[in-house]
Amino acid sequence: IKYASWPEKKQQQSGENDKSKKLPKIGGYLLLSPQLGYKSNTARPSDPNRPEFASVNILAFIANGIFGWMGHSKAVRFNYPESVLTNDPGMVPFNTVYMANAITPESPAEQVQQMQEMLPLGLWVGEDDEVFLPDKVAAFGEHGGGTVVPKQTHLGILVNAHKLLGPWILNHLT
Repeated sequence: IKYASWPEKKQQQSGENDKSKKLPKIGGYLLLSPQLGYKSNTARPSDPNRPEFASVNILAFIANGIFGWMGHSKAVRFNYPESVLTNDPGMVPFNTVYMANAITPESPAEQVQQMQEMLPLGLWVGEDDEVFLPDKVAAFGEHGGGTVVPKQTHLGILVNAHKLLGPWILNHLT
């Protein structure tokens, strides 16, 4: 989301006006269990009966914001079961301050709206998402019509992503 208009911003900042330097054309945006950031007000409140999906090192963000320190520190640790990390060596167990800041939209509602004005946007979130409130996330979808997928968790929705994204892509490419 944060980088949807990045090429245009980069050209503006550098003073370039060469329209031939464009990225390949895309036909739309697909958001699957999107992390819309803390400014989106979509976070699921803590519940003592449910384990936290992640833990956040607030000090790392503060130190980075004030002094520029700790940017590479593990700031958001995902509480994946050890078996998940063992069985999938590509699973990212944490985000650094820099990583978290890079994926956090500055103005999620406006940025998603701008994306929808440029191209079609599909958005899916699991009904049982442990991280977000599904209805609030779905409200960011095209004209408030994101899809809440029944019986799916935050990561579980990825297993059947092809069943959700495939038909959407086929529908929007014709």
